[in-house]
Amino acid sequence: MSNTLFEYWWRLVGRIFAKILRRNEPSFWLRVASFNLVILIVSLVINLTAHGQVVLPDLTRDVIWAAFTFLAVIVMRHQFTNQMEGFRNEILPAIHEDHLADIKRWSRSLSNLPQQIGLTVFFSLTGVSIIALSIPGGFQLSPGSLVGYFCDFAQLAMLIFLVFPFFNLYARIGNFRMALYCLNPAQSPVLIRSYKLTMGLSFAYTCLGSLFLLLYLVLFWESKILVISAFLIDGISWVPIIIFFGLSQRSFTKIIARAKSEKVASLQMKIMAFEDNADITNHETMETIHWLMEFYQSTISSPNSMLNTQTLLGMANSLLLPLLGLVLGNYRIILNLFGIQIK
Repeated sequence: MSNTLFEYWWRLVGRIFAKILRRNEPSFWLRVASFNLVILIVSLVINLTAHGQVVLPDLTRDVIWAAFTFLAVIVMRHQFTNQMEGFRNEILPAIHEDHLADIKRWSRSLSNLPQQIGLTVFFSLTGVSIIALSIPGGFQLSPGSLVGYFCDFAQLAMLIFLVFPFFNLYARIGNFRMALYCLNPAQSPVLIRSYKLTMGLSFAYTCLGSLFLLLYLVLFWESKILVISAFLIDGISWVPIIIFFGLSQRSFTKIIARAKSEKVASLQMKIMAFEDNADITNHETMETIHWLMEFYQSTISSPNSMLNTQTLLGMANSLLLPLLGLVLGNYRIILNLFGIQIK
């Protein structure tokens, strides 16, 4: 993660602040807060220079978006630190060494800086365009707010390059051989840890996506393109999570099925060899065969996937969060449908 555009950028910001203040580099949360505060001040100065006054609605929106951006960066950085630590310390040691080359190729996808810079600029311009169109009258965004929103969306866009490599990793991890429990592979610590990491990533993504949707709907509820944009943002929150959930569960199922089939085949060979070479009339021999058969049946009857009630409820909860944000943000429209008028 240290080679991503995200880390390069915030390391640079820390060094700049340290040089200006002639002190040690500030902590990560402090450099993010300071950067967003500076952007707010610059935005305010530009608006004062251009218009000679401060427009309160614009200032309110700028402050709220900056606060959301700060929260998103802090939360997701913490989430990805946990992801990397969990992967390095618990998942990677359990992966067979034959797949280490694939892991190295995956890690290089985190540091494709030219691609990340280009997509960051594209997503930032797209986000600013949507905000500008959402202002009543269309494209009447003040110059200072334009700068502020561009910087906010750039910070959010950089988070994408931390999210999707992990989506890709958990979608492909089913092709890797891993050290699992023999009797019940689904209860292996590495799979349980992988499952918790995927659910943590999904929950953080959907929480922030729902908050983003809610803020957008509340701040720009007078916009004519509001409903279309809201459903677009809601889809952006839903579609990746649904795909990620399906692919990650498919990967876990493939890992478990492979481990079970290999163990069952091994047990079958041992039972057949034991029956061929041992005296089956001997009591101890029969007990050994009986024990091997119980082991065989237990392995076959163990769960074939990580899916259970808790998993499905967690997925449903992740999908309901963006929908809740959509409903709360559109409560005026919904109430109007029932004949309740709100000013």
